[in-house]
Amino acid sequence: MGETLDFSEEENIRLLMLNILKALKYFYSFKELESLLEISSQVLWRYLSFRAVPEKETALKIIEKVKEKKLVQKILDKLKESEELEIDVTNPGVLLLAYLKLANEKWANDAMVIITKDDPFSVAISTVLALNFRAKLCVASPKIFSKNYIYEVYASSTKEIKAYALSRKCIQRKDKVLISLYECEAEECLSLINLASRLHANVNGLFVFKGNREKLREIIERNLDLKIPVETLLETL
Repeated sequence: MGETLDFSEEENIRLLMLNILKALKYFYSFKELESLLEISSQVLWRYLSFRAVPEKETALKIIEKVKEKKLVQKILDKLKESEELEIDVTNPGVLLLAYLKLANEKWANDAMVIITKDDPFSVAISTVLALNFRAKLCVASPKIFSKNYIYEVYASSTKEIKAYALSRKCIQRKDKVLISLYECEAEECLSLINLASRLHANVNGLFVFKGNREKLREIIERNLDLKIPVETLLETL
């Protein structure tokens, strides 16, 4: 999957279309969507208010129009240029786009547990993913000291010694885990993967809202000898 969301056909195409429309509505008015999608604003309103259900062909047409007009890509491009990205990420439409980025990925849908760190942006993104994937949410924190927690100590890029703690009760042996973060240093990602591995969970993949997909893949493979899927919403250099 590239930087643009990949809207491939899935079992419930109508639900996918509805989620796309819900996300777009945070950035476009009904009149703008009417012009862009070539469907009346009243019909779009009826879909979003659950007063009408589109035919599968109509749902596919809407999805194709979204791809053709690059409506999502334009939103992502604006986010990249934003000077207030940490404010923008709290927009429900942005959070829904994060979910849609992974919606067709089997490794994400199979996740039983989502691990994140305790910054508010990572927690917001991961909460939306947990709700949509029906997964348990586990938040790793550097501030908890208890025998019921497992710890991973690491050196940051500035050589500062840091640690993450995760409840032993949050993850069961062989749980399928998705690690979800707003952004992360390489050392942070590695420490969270190590925490899950030490609890004998299977790390299905990593999602970083803002990061470099290929660099993260290479770092994980080089340091942990582990090949896992990595996805980002906003790709950085």
